[in-house]
Amino acid sequence: MHAWEAVDQSLNFIEEHLKEEISTEYLADSVGLSPFYFQRLFRRLVKKPIQEYIKLRRLARAIEALQNSGQRILDIALEYGFPAMEISRGLLRKPMELHPMNIEENCRCSIHLTDRKFP
Repeated sequence: MHAWEAVDQSLNFIEEHLKEEISTEYLADSVGLSPFYFQRLFRRLVKKPIQEYIKLRRLARAIEALQNSGQRILDIALEYGFPAMEISRGLLRKPMELHPMNIEENCRCSIHLTDRKFP
């Protein structure tokens, strides 16, 4: 398996299992690489550390769910694995530059994650 195939396989797994706990060790083992090498490879090809990428993908899915459903922000955040403590600290506020009280209203209007640049 080529390096890019290993990363592609792990990206597919991440997308399919965003609502579950995903460990770096499990991803590395699933493609037959050491965790150390896999982390370096992933970061080189994706330009983000594995757990940061997973967190951003979960955040993107949570924002989509906020835009497309009538669920409360707390329910969606917990569904995608964000602890209540992170929600109260403003996890969604920082990337979206919104106050938590207005997130649900603003998400239903015109916020698109693809328009936002992450550092």
